[in-house]
Amino acid sequence: MDSSSSQPENKTGKTNMSWTQDIDNLLIDTLAEQVNLGNKVDKNFKSPTYTAAARAISTKFSIECTQGYIRNRLKTIKQNFVILKNLLNQSGFAWNDSTKTIDATPDVWATYIEAHPEAKQFR
Repeated sequence: MDSSSSQPENKTGKTNMSWTQDIDNLLIDTLAEQVNLGNKVDKNFKSPTYTAAARAISTKFSIECTQGYIRNRLKTIKQNFVILKNLLNQSGFAWNDSTKTIDATPDVWATYIEAHPEAKQFR
């Protein structure tokens, strides 16, 4: 697969990585392997972890994945985790294990999203 067709350019002419659930799953699996290998100290991964994850994704999906993409994706995953954690700590929201989604009434969602627009993606 041609990397230019799977990775659109942004405003600066650099390519963006298009993340899918399958790519995220491989990233998480690779990170878990790296933790088991001792490549995480305190809260930080060692450099070989990013290299291993980028290589695994590049190989399996025939796309260009770099350490930078891995680092940025981890930032996004952490930001989303914080958004979800805050959302689920609010009254009126509950995790639905059957659908793997967050349940709330439309009014509760509307009020929360008005104050926290970053949570809209989880509605």
